[in-house]
Amino acid sequence: MFSTGRGSGGRQYDILPGRPDASIMTYRIESTEPEIKMPELGRNLVHEEGAALIRAWIAAMPGSCAASGIR
Repeated sequence: MFSTGRGSGGRQYDILPGRPDASIMTYRIESTEPEIKMPELGRNLVHEEGAALIRAWIAAMPGSCAASGIR
């Protein structure tokens, strides 16, 4: 089990370069569920522009998932 529990969304890495959909960070930022959302306090809505900026940042990161066998 991951240290984030349900907060991992079944993803294995906090940030997977080039793969925002496989990154825990984007999963948590885009959630409004109390046990999952990040930051945990002080928000009930997803900041769409901020989430899009983080997705674009992760997508632009260089890296090859093919070499590591990650899909």
